[in-house]
Amino acid sequence: MTAVERLARVAWQVGCPEDQLHNFLAAGYVPQPKQLELHAAARECDDAGGPDQVGFGGARGPGKSHAVFAQVALDDCRRIDGLKALYLRKVGKQAREQFEDLRLAVLGSVPHDYNRAAGVVTLWNDSRIVIGHFNAEKDVDNYLGMQY
Repeated sequence: MTAVERLARVAWQVGCPEDQLHNFLAAGYVPQPKQLELHAAARECDDAGGPDQVGFGGARGPGKSHAVFAQVALDDCRRIDGLKALYLRKVGKQAREQFEDLRLAVLGSVPHDYNRAAGVVTLWNDSRIVIGHFNAEKDVDNYLGMQY
């Protein structure tokens, strides 16, 4: 069994649809098994009566941000023209630099524009990902009431 066949098997076992895996591989993103679980859960949110939130936790560094950004950019935005999504992160010392690294890692082979000053990534089908930051929990209120 090849590596791609093993990946496809795990994706199928956790519930990722074939088109979702195709979207990821076409962009050069190869999810880890735990990330595939997140991606399958995210697709369940599309189903009538499905969940409206997905939790994905764990220790620092094992690819949570990478998986979440890949889900939004490479799957959700690809399927829905003109989608507007909010990618909200807590402000840290290197928040902008970390996002820059993440953007390049996930979208390195995908046509997109990034307006750093506005904090907006625009993808090939006019879908946009707004990059938001907060310091204290009350700062999240700045994003409430906007449509994402």
